Amino acid sequence: ASFDLENRVVTLPIFKKPSGDVYDMLTAHECSHALHTPIKAWSNLEDPKYRAYVNVIEDTRIDKLIQKKYPGIVKNYINAFDVLMKSNFFGLKGKNLDTDLMLIDKINMYYKSSKKLKFDFSKEEQSWVDKIDNIKTFTDVLKIAKELYGWQEKQIEQLKKLPDFDNHPLSKNYKLDKNGTPIKVKLDIQGDQNNSNNSDKKESNESKQSNNVGNPYGAGGDNVQVDT
Repeated sequence: ASFDLENRVVTLPIFKKPSGDVYDMLTAHECSHALHTPIKAWSNLEDPKYRAYVNVIEDTRIDKLIQKKYPGIVKNYINAFDVLMKSNFFGLKGKNLDTDLMLIDKINMYYKSSKKLKFDFSKEEQSWVDKIDNIKTFTDVLKIAKELYGWQEKQIEQLKKLPDFDNHPLSKNYKLDKNGTPIKVKLDIQGDQNNSNNSDKKESNESKQSNNVGNPYGAGGDNVQVDT
C-alpha cells in the first residue's frame, strides 16, 4: 500500500484472501499520510536507507494521529496485524525477535503490532522507543531517524570486531560483511519505485521515489523497502 503525496493517489494491494480489517487498516494508514506527512520535506529525502528509517518512524506518528481522530479503527489495526502475522506476512516465522532483527525492524514490528509483540529491549534500545513515543512533528521524526541511523551504523562497526562476526545472527540476516557493506534495512520500497508518475521516461529513480510513502512491512526481506 502507498500514497502518492504529490498526485494524491492511494494504492492498495489485492490479497488472495482479503480481510476487511486489513483493508480498513491500510486505508486509514494511507489517509493519515495524506493528512499529516509533508510532501516537500518527504521529497527532499534522497538517501533511500535514511528514507526507510524516516518512513518507519513517521508511521508511528501518523498511526497515532489517525487512531486518535478515529478511535474505532484501533480494533482494525489490532485485528489486521493478527491476520497478517498468522500468514507470516512479515517473514518472522522461526526468527528470534530479540536477536535476529536490527533495532529499526524491532521498532517497526513493535508499533505495527500496536505494541502487542513482546521485545526484550535493552536499556539503550528502550531509550529510543521512549523518544519515538514522544514524537510530535515530522521535524522530530527526521531528527530521531538521523540519530538512530547513525547509532545503528556504529553498532554494526562494533559488531564487525567480534571474532564470530560471520556467524552472528545480524550478520547472516542482513548479509553484512567486514568490508563495509551498507546497512540493509529490511523494509520494502517497491511502492516507491512503481507508483510514481511515468510520463517522463527520463525521470530518475530517486525522483520517482520522492513522492510516495507507505507501510514499511516485510521484516523478513533483504531489500530496503517502505511499502507493502
